[in-house]
Formats: sequence, C-alpha cells, structure tokens
Amino acid sequence: MVRYRNIACPIFLFFLLLFCGCSTHAPNDRHARYFDPVFKKFDDADRTRMDLAVLYLDSAFRAFPNPSPGDIYSYDSMKSIWVFNINNDYAKSLAYNDSMIAISKSRLDDENYAKRYYMALYERGDRLKRMKKYDAAFEYYQLAHEAELKYNKGKCNTGRYNRGIGYIMFDRERYLLAANYFLKEYEDFNSPCIADPKWLLRNKAFIAIDIYTSYFHAGLLDSSYYYQKEALKIIENKSAIYASGFDYSKYISSIVYSDQADGLANIGKYAEAEDLYKKSIAGTIRAFRAYTQVAQVKLAELYLKQGKRDLFTETMKALKGSLDTLNMDSQMMSWLKIKSKYFQQEKQMDSAFSYLKKFDELRESIYKRNTEVENVDVREVIQNPNLKNFNKALQRDSQLKSLLITVAILVFIMAGAIAILIWKNLKRTRKLNMRILEKNNELERAFGSLEQSHAENTHIMRVVAHDLKNPISAMQNIMYGLLQREQPANKKKMFEDIRSSCSNSLLLINELLEERKRQSKKAEKIN
Repeated sequence: MVRYRNIACPIFLFFLLLFCGCSTHAPNDRHARYFDPVFKKFDDADRTRMDLAVLYLDSAFRAFPNPSPGDIYSYDSMKSIWVFNINNDYAKSLAYNDSMIAISKSRLDDENYAKRYYMALYERGDRLKRMKKYDAAFEYYQLAHEAELKYNKGKCNTGRYNRGIGYIMFDRERYLLAANYFLKEYEDFNSPCIADPKWLLRNKAFIAIDIYTSYFHAGLLDSSYYYQKEALKIIENKSAIYASGFDYSKYISSIVYSDQADGLANIGKYAEAEDLYKKSIAGTIRAFRAYTQVAQVKLAELYLKQGKRDLFTETMKALKGSLDTLNMDSQMMSWLKIKSKYFQQEKQMDSAFSYLKKFDELRESIYKRNTEVENVDVREVIQNPNLKNFNKALQRDSQLKSLLITVAILVFIMAGAIAILIWKNLKRTRKLNMRILEKNNELERAFGSLEQSHAENTHIMRVVAHDLKNPISAMQNIMYGLLQREQPANKKKMFEDIRSSCSNSLLLINELLEERKRQSKKAEKIN
C-alpha cells in the first residue's frame, strides 16, 4: 500500500487537475473557439502516447498569434501537470505554476480568475508535497483554502484542502489524522451541488481508497475493510457511468486488487496473491502503465520470494520494457534493488554490487534534483523560445501601458493640485481682505470710544479739580476753626469726624489728579 501512495495519488491528482482545468468557466478574454478543441484533444489523448499529445499542444499554442492571459493560463496548467506527473521535471512544473498564479492573481476581480487563483495555489501545494517539502506545501494549502473561502462564497468547495492536508499527514505517518481529513472530503461528495456524477463517483471511490489505506496503516483493519468494500461498491453499482471514455472502474478495481494481494502475500497465501496482482496488471496495462509498474514490482518480488526464477525473469523483463518507455523513478529504483537482491541469491556478488551501485546513484540524483529545485530561476526554466519571446513582449507591453497610465495619473494629479492651490489661495485672499476690513472697523470704533472716554475723563477731572476740591477744602478749614474753640463733647466729636473725612477726601482727589497727569504725559509720548 505504501507504493500505491507513491503512484496512485499523483495519478488521481493528474486527472483531478485536468478535470478542474477543463471545467472551470472560461474567462471572457479566452479564444475558446480555437483553444478548447486543442485542450480537449490533449485531455482525451491516450496516456501511452502523451509525448505526441504534448507536441500537438505546443505546436497549436505557438501557431496562435496573440494568446490571451486566459489562454496562457490553460496552457500552463496542462503543461504543469504533464511535466510534473509524467516527466518528473519539478522545476519546470513550478515555473508553469508560477505563471498561473501571477496571471490569475492580477485579475481577482473576475470570478473565473479568482477560482483559477486558488486552484493554482492548491496545485502548488500538491507539487511541494510530492517533493516532500511539507511545511511549504501546508502553507500553500492554507493560502488556497483562505482564498477559496473568500472568493467562493455560497458555492461548493473543492475539497482540495482536506485532501491535501490528508496526504501530508499520511506521508508523515500520522495515519489517523490523514483518515479524518479524507473522511471530511468523502462527506463533501454527498453534497447535491456537485453536478457531474461521473466525476463525483470516480473521485469518491479514490477517496474511499485513501481512507481504507490510512486505516490499514493505523492498524484499524475493520474500518479499512469497510471502506475497501465501499470503494468496490461504488464502481460495481455504478459501472454504467463509465460507459463512455476510459473505464475508471477497472483502474480503481486494480488498486483494490493490488492491496488485497498485499494482505494475502503477508500471510503466505502466494497463489491467491499472484492471481490478484495479475488482475491488477490487466486492469491498468493499457492506460495506466505507471500503476502497472507498481503491481509488476510486487509480483516480481513475490516470484523471487518463492524462487520461481522463470516467472521472475519474465516479469522483470516486462517491467524493464515498460520503464524504457515510461520511466518512473520510484519503480526504476525498485527494479534495480530487486535485481541486486536476485544476484545476491545467485551468489553473483559483482552483478549484485553493480545494480546496488546504480540504485544508490539514482537515489542520489533524485535527492539532488529535489533539493536544487528551490534555487531554480523561473525565467530560465521554460525552454520554448516562442513562449519566452511572447512573455517578453507581454512584459514590455504591460510595462509601457503601466508607464503611460502612471504618467497620465501624475499629470492629472498635478493639474488638480495646482487648481486646488489656486482656488485655496483666492479663497484665503478674500477671507484675509474681509478680516482686514473688519479689523479696521474695529480699530475705528475702538479709537472713537477711546476719544469719547478721554473726553469724559477730562470732564470728570475738571469737575473734581474745581467743583469738588475747593468746597471740601473750605469745609475742612471751617471745622478746624470750630475746633479751636470750646465745644461740648458731643459736638467736638462730630467736628473731628467731619474734618477727618474732608482730609481723606482731599487726599483721594489729589491722587486722582496726579494719575491724570501721568496718563496725559504717556498720551503725549505716544502721539
């Protein structure tokens, strides 16, 4: 089952991504009449002749004079799937994926591009997961999930988040957690909003396989057996749904047969296991040779374990022929390792060491390739010169348009700023003139009030000086004269009080007169 995870999950994702790429509503800028037949022909191509399908796709794309961003996105999507799952060229696949993300991210206001954006992020997570960069894969799955929730409000979710995290948990041997995530997606398939019954049933069967595989590794054999039966039940009860096109029921059955054979081989029931491995190979040999190789490896190991050398040699020869036309790194490593083990049993140590050395070299090259992908310059990856020239022209055109828009915006902003400054200056000048006039009026009124106050003050001082000072002074002198004579005690007290009051009044009048003189001198200095 572990080997199934190494090849069956990528194949599942291969068809899932092809379906998503084709089923996404085409953006309005796509040339659908030209490209849709091209993409459909590529999608429907026999998987054993994918090289010819890719050549057709490339030539059709180069022949179109001005592909739109939507056309480029669809092309990049198919090429990304092809180079990753078939050619195992991780660097180039990531380059195509970068282009998909960049194209869709700049057009998120369009519903179709928004969907393509989070699907491209999910695909990025799938790539990184296959490269065992689990932290980065988890980050992109989370980004894609957030974007899906944001731009896919009120619509069916893709289930890609639960599936992706489930694969990460499985690869990290956290099988119960993986099963829980797969179960969440399995339940999503019961949603009535999934319109394509063929797609629904096919992928529901795949997820059932993921669930029973996870439970098997977690040691929950009853649960594993239940979902294994569920996978078979789906394809047996609905086999008519695959009447047109490829019969996915055979492929899914082949996976189940291979897993059942694993269990039988582990308990020593080799004859039954051999029959199931052969049934698995027969169900995938025409269209899914990648998985056929997995079953062939297991069958060869079974023959080697039983000492059936003729059948072993025949199976290894068929496997090598398949690897020569469709080289899968993991199966090539298994082939080399089995050959080394075979020659060890035959006591041919030189040959055993030679195959073991080739095994180590291949493993080292795969590790080096995976570790160097992060440092690849995306601009140097895509080898198609026409696509390079188109991308450069597209960049120049985009830069020129951006420059013109920027200049226009700057001119508009400057003109607006100048107009606003002139208007504000005129408004400020009018306000300033009004304030000056108001201040002048206030000063005139204040000056008039000051003159009036000064005149009133002068009049008061004159009254004080002439009309009040002399009578009080005379009264003081009279009181002084009366006190020089003999007076009764009560009159004497009254005369003294009157004289004292007169003295105080004269003192106050003198102070007022002195203050008046000082104020007059200050006014003369100011004038």
